[in-house]
Amino acid sequence: MSNLSVTVIDSPAKLQGLALSWNELLEASVSDSPFLRWEWLATWVECCLGKKRSLFVLSFEEKGRVAGIAPFFLEMSGGVLPRRTIRFLGTPEGGSDYLDVFCRRGRETEVADALYHYLVGEGRGRWDVLHLQDIPAESVFLLRFLNRVDEVGKYYEITPGAFCPVLDLASDREGWPLAATPGCKKKFHKELAILEREGAVSHRVEEEADAASLERFFAFYRQATGRTSEVLHRLLAGYLERCEKGGGVSIDALAVGGRDIASLLHFRCHGSLFLYLVAVDKDFNPRISVGHLLLGHCIVSAREAGYRRCDFLKGDEGYKFFWATGGRRTLQLRLWRKSPLALSAGCWRMARHAGKLLLR
Repeated sequence: MSNLSVTVIDSPAKLQGLALSWNELLEASVSDSPFLRWEWLATWVECCLGKKRSLFVLSFEEKGRVAGIAPFFLEMSGGVLPRRTIRFLGTPEGGSDYLDVFCRRGRETEVADALYHYLVGEGRGRWDVLHLQDIPAESVFLLRFLNRVDEVGKYYEITPGAFCPVLDLASDREGWPLAATPGCKKKFHKELAILEREGAVSHRVEEEADAASLERFFAFYRQATGRTSEVLHRLLAGYLERCEKGGGVSIDALAVGGRDIASLLHFRCHGSLFLYLVAVDKDFNPRISVGHLLLGHCIVSAREAGYRRCDFLKGDEGYKFFWATGGRRTLQLRLWRKSPLALSAGCWRMARHAGKLLLR
């Protein structure tokens, strides 16, 4: 059994109290990602928590020092007897990827044990279903937690989450990624030549996004996609306000004759670019893919800047797989508490799966 104590963080004020230790712990873990930073999740709480959701962050401590954090919230659903589901902060609004329970390297087993014992012990009356989405398949915490659940013989369900295409940016002498196929490069140069007939082509990179550049990006995003994107705009604006020096957010844009025709918003972290949002003027020239052209420019400039990898995050858009050399898989975990309400939800889910099998 773990010797770690557990503290429940159930208010924004208490969450603020973890601000200093949160990112330090994240950087000391194997789970570091932009979507687990304190600034990102604290902003998500501000924008998305809502009436039927409440903070349920668990801090695992040893001698007053934080050793692990489970960034959770509780969601109420249902009628007379609402079901209480534990979920990760940052989802579903915000489209966060690579969420996890994080801790200092080498402490994964202790934190997994502490979480399990809290859920079945002191905290058992606070939840019905544990539903964690967008966990990296390679998560060390997940491995240790499932080992603990297996040891006691409890039933759980693991299902596929998303697939995130990834491009290795190791390059050839021309500056292109080694994995870029001749057809990919040929398409880029052919379409670039067509685009240059429309006017002067420019690729703009804003390494440190600020409020003004973010406003320009979302003005173009709304125009190009027809989506209001209010939650995403507030989330990113709040994130930048909480961060220093742009928070690792970059914006690339492709313009012709001074007119933007495509734009990408990235997060930067540990030598990787994470492609978070894309906006493309699809009506500009139907003969070419301006998104493909912008991504090509972005990939070459990222390699020149020393980045090692471009992670396209979840989504099955064709351009991602056109450039990708591999990818990362995320998973979903469901665990039901031993209670009538939770067990009825689990049995109903299994019955639905059985029905699908019978109907095939």
